[in-house]
Amino acid sequence: MNPLPRTLAFVVAAVLSVGAAGLTFYSTRPAKVDWEAEIGAEFFPDFTDPNKATYLQVATFDKDASKVNTFSVEFKDGKWRIPSHNNYPADGKDRLKQTAASVIGIKRGTLAGKTKDAHKQHNLLDPLDQSINETEGRGDRVTLKDGDKTLVDYIVGKKKDGSPNIFYIRRADEDRFFL
Repeated sequence: MNPLPRTLAFVVAAVLSVGAAGLTFYSTRPAKVDWEAEIGAEFFPDFTDPNKATYLQVATFDKDASKVNTFSVEFKDGKWRIPSHNNYPADGKDRLKQTAASVIGIKRGTLAGKTKDAHKQHNLLDPLDQSINETEGRGDRVTLKDGDKTLVDYIVGKKKDGSPNIFYIRRADEDRFFL
């Protein structure tokens, strides 16, 4: 066989391979995310009225007992009630409003991490996650709802070393976390 057709066949195959590799590279690369753009943005910008909250749940993990402690208050049948105590009536309107007002406008500070792997180190593991066997690294979860609509759902971790009022925090539905 003449070497010219064989060489041309190899050249065409090489060009097609390089073209396929380039197409694959550009079509499968992840989208660029500007993590810096989120800094200073509110976690839940749509939540602006504390009076809309009709349900509050706080969940913490008790390491010594290896169990989750939850406390919730909800507005049901025209009264504030504590569901975990047989719907015992509660004076929750003012307290819930104060709690709701305190979590309005929490902004994303410095990006502290992007992966689930770092959650344990900063006490940001979800205390309600039944699949976690760890007793260390669980945070506190604060959830506010208006009926079935979630208004706020934070996991609050430990304090930043050397800072009295700065905590690690994340949305319960996100892996990245902030100060």
